[in-house]
Amino acid sequence: MSTLMKPLLATLFVVWLSACGAPEPATPMTQAEAVSIEEAWIRETPPGAKVSAGYMRLVNAADAPARLIGATLAEAARAEIHTMFMQDGMMRMRQLENGLEIPARGQAALKVGGDHLMLMGLNTALTSGAQLSLQLQFADGSSTNISVPVKPAMGAADSHAHH
Repeated sequence: MSTLMKPLLATLFVVWLSACGAPEPATPMTQAEAVSIEEAWIRETPPGAKVSAGYMRLVNAADAPARLIGATLAEAARAEIHTMFMQDGMMRMRQLENGLEIPARGQAALKVGGDHLMLMGLNTALTSGAQLSLQLQFADGSSTNISVPVKPAMGAADSHAHH
C-alpha cells in the first residue's frame, strides 16, 4: 500500500465511524432523578398550629451521593431539614445546615424521632386526608415535586416542640 493511501484510508475510516452514529456519552442523572421518594407523609396539625413535620425515605440509585438541601410547601413560610438529639436529658432539634446526605446506592430517612422536614409558619391547619404538593431541592440545583398525604400524628413520640 502506498504512503498516500494510508492517510486516505484513515480519513475514510474516521468518516465511516462518524456516519455510523457512534453513541453519545450518557448524560449523568440529576440528584432529583436519581433519588426516589418513598412513604412520604406530613403530620396533621390542630387549628392554629404554626409548625408540622414531614417524613419520608429517600433512595439514591446513583453511584454518587446526593444531598437534600431544602423544600418548599405553599402552606408553610419555610421548610428546613432538622435533626433531633438528646442534650442534658432533653430532646433538642437543630437545622442541618448542609442538608441531608443520601449515600450512593443507599438511602436516608426523615422519620419521627430523628431527622425530619420541619415545616414552619403554617398559613392553614393541615388536616388528615389532604394531599399537599411538596418540592424537594437538591445540592446540584435539581428539584422534584411530589404529592404528600397529611396523616394523623403517631402519638407522643411525634411531638415537635423547639427547645
